[in-house]
Parts: sequence; C-alpha cells; structure tokens
Amino acid sequence: MAAVRTLCEAYRAELLAHDPAAPPVVAALYPLPVWTALRDALPQGHALVLLARLDGWPAGCGMAQTLPDGSLELKRLYTRPEARGHGIAAAMVDRLAEHARATGAPLLRLDTFTTLTAARRLYERLGFTACGPYAPLPAISEGRLCFYQRAP
Repeated sequence: MAAVRTLCEAYRAELLAHDPAAPPVVAALYPLPVWTALRDALPQGHALVLLARLDGWPAGCGMAQTLPDGSLELKRLYTRPEARGHGIAAAMVDRLAEHARATGAPLLRLDTFTTLTAARRLYERLGFTACGPYAPLPAISEGRLCFYQRAP
C-alpha cells in the first residue's frame, strides 16, 4: 500500500499542475484533510486496489469503489508519465472490469477532467461512452469534469 499511496500523491500533484483551473476543483472535491484521510486509509472503502509494476518498479495504480446502485466506480487510475505507452492503464481497466463482472456490477463508471485528453481518448478506445454525472458534485466542477460508463 505504501507504493499505491505514493502513486496517489503523484496523481494528485499531476492533476493540480495540468490546468490552472484544476486546483480549486480538486480542493472542492477532495479537500486536503479528506484526501489525506482517504489515502492513509487505503484500501478501506475500495472494492479493489491495484498496483502495476513495470520492470519491477511501481508504475501505476487504480482502484474501484462500489456505488449505491451497485456500479463500480474507477478511481485514481494513474500511470507514471515515464511508464505510459506500455498498456498499463488498459490492463488495469481490464482487471477492474473482471472484478466487476465477478461481483455482478452492472456498470463501470468514472470521471475525469475535460482537459485530460489522453485519458479521455483511452477511455473511449476501451469502450466507455459519455454520460451525465452519476453523483452530486460541487458547482465549481461544472464543465470541468466529464463522465463515462460502460458494461463490465
């Protein structure tokens, strides 16, 4: 879990740095004390937590939580920049989908920043389709996040 926590921190830092409009959205969705508590409690609250390795080194992480409707929400799907292009994210999505099928989850769901175009292309290539928000969100996130879903 220590490697996953480190990757989660790298993910948060990348989110905060990728777009000048991102920090207030990240702060509204996950204020630092909430984020720290979630990170420190891992794997608590998650149906599955993954650590991907490339040549023995922690290269990425992904996790999922069960939503009230039984769907599985993908969270913190992240690959270190230097490990991208090796199919790590797609492999993690496949593993999370396998878990969803095994547990009877009707849908995989996720959200991402509209400005993360590479991530959006990946999700669309993996069969995710755009949908509306599936949970209440702070007003500051309107127009900044996009939502996807697909069958497991």
